[in-house]
Amino acid sequence: MNSWKSVFALAISLILVVGCGPARPDGIPQLHPATVTVTNGGTPVAGANVLFSGGTSGSWSVSGATNASGVAVIATSQGEWKGNGAPEGTYKVYITKRPEVHQEPLSPELQNDSAAVEKHANEYERLAAAAPKIIPENLTTPTKTPLTLTVSAGSMAELTVDVSEYK
Repeated sequence: MNSWKSVFALAISLILVVGCGPARPDGIPQLHPATVTVTNGGTPVAGANVLFSGGTSGSWSVSGATNASGVAVIATSQGEWKGNGAPEGTYKVYITKRPEVHQEPLSPELQNDSAAVEKHANEYERLAAAAPKIIPENLTTPTKTPLTLTVSAGSMAELTVDVSEYK
């Protein structure tokens, strides 16, 4: 009798765990795997945002962020829902990355001082604007990028981009 209770409790637990995420929104088409690898002169670029524009129209976004190996696993999201892959279609691919800025953190005494926080944020923006850009300007918007990727059923869509070739 105890084993049935254990099995029942396990089954209920699995149902609760699987059913806890947000429901897939209506209208999201089937998703297919896609990755984009970003390098700079052969060196992986970590922390870049890879975004897709075009493809099938809808109120969802298709994007990913590169890991330490420079690989972005593409996902589709809408609101709180997120699923791995992208709908079928041909996409313009664009890449953004905030420049790495080394700035001393704001001291604990000043973290509640709105003028000091604003001054610190403005200084960060000034340093970021002056920092060297890893991603060339022509790859940062869907209207300028020459990069495209076609996602189709039954295959992995892959794109490798060496940003140094676009400077």
